[in-house]
Amino acid sequence: MNQPLVSVVVPCYNEQGNVDVLYERLCAVFAKIADIRFQILFIDNASVDSTQEVLRAIAERDARVKVIFNIRILARFVALHAFFESAGDAVICMAVICRIRLN
Repeated sequence: MNQPLVSVVVPCYNEQGNVDVLYERLCAVFAKIADIRFQILFIDNASVDSTQEVLRAIAERDARVKVIFNIRILARFVALHAFFESAGDAVICMAVICRIRLN
């Protein structure tokens, strides 16, 4: 029996401090689930910080991570459509990573 492939789609914009943490947490969650393969599909929406460099580093060390770099800012749903072509048996679409400010 083939293991199903779950694709986690994550659009992001200027999230240099968050994408590595999200990657680590997603890997930890999927490590606890038997008989499932997963991939993480990051869609960078033309970030102007170092998000793209962080994503490249993650993708270089883990073949389960794929990244699309948009050259301009696209609507969230347009950006998500780019990955549905390479999605697996199930797709989890995450919201854009949000930072919380505590004053």
